Amino acid sequence: MFSDSHDSYCMAVAVLFVLQFREMVYQKWRTEMHKITILQMIGYGDRTRTQAEVVRLFQEKYPELPSISQGTKVPCKSK
Repeated sequence: MFSDSHDSYCMAVAVLFVLQFREMVYQKWRTEMHKITILQMIGYGDRTRTQAEVVRLFQEKYPELPSISQGTKVPCKSK
């Protein structure tokens, strides 16, 4: 029905779609993991950190990522 070149093209498109979808899922997972890490760095109760401390810890743990800034919603307690 279709030529071999058409089948190869369809297979290449399908593989590309799967790879792009996998990357998108990985990026979302990574973003969620970073949010969880920030919450863990903040702490809880009497053992909470300031925003400056959380920013410093995040930069130490993930030096390859852009720094979190004042615009980033990090619910820290002021000291």
